[in-house]
Amino acid sequence: QDLPILEPHASYSIIQGFILDGKGQTGVMVRLYGSYQRLLNNELKNIDGDNGIYIANGAHDNEIIGGSIHDGLFIGCSTCGGGGTSYPIYLEGNNNLIEGVNIYNFPRFGIHVNNGYTNHPDYNTIRKNVIHNGATAWPSGSAIIVYNGTGNLLYNNVIYGMAGHGLIIGWTNNAAYNNTVYG
Repeated sequence: QDLPILEPHASYSIIQGFILDGKGQTGVMVRLYGSYQRLLNNELKNIDGDNGIYIANGAHDNEIIGGSIHDGLFIGCSTCGGGGTSYPIYLEGNNNLIEGVNIYNFPRFGIHVNNGYTNHPDYNTIRKNVIHNGATAWPSGSAIIVYNGTGNLLYNNVIYGMAGHGLIIGWTNNAAYNNTVYG
């Protein structure tokens, strides 16, 4: 079943300091449908099923700060697209913050900003993250991809050891600056 390990529905919640192990998990590990939720210094590891953190269409003003997301099979939902892979963070919502997260050992994209619905993931900020040793199964993958949306900001991220790209920025009016990409 596609049951998440953590799925807070209440707004204005703080989830702090957990270690979530997705070994054998088939669904999303953390699913955020609500808004004004803060994930603070959590570790997600062994992401065997769908995405580590999924910020849903319509979810806004959430914060993922600190902690790490790493390792696992990253087997995507068979009807969700994505070529059979999933991601440490899949972001569909607006006005969200991803800051200071260490993301590593993933097969395709580290942070995937995309929304296939009529809404688009606008005005998200992705900053001060360390993303490394990724795109291990897909050389066309990247640390961060902004597939659609506008007004998204990517800055002060450190990206290294990627088998694929560092950053892929689509659409218009998105900005990437002061990122360090090497190796």
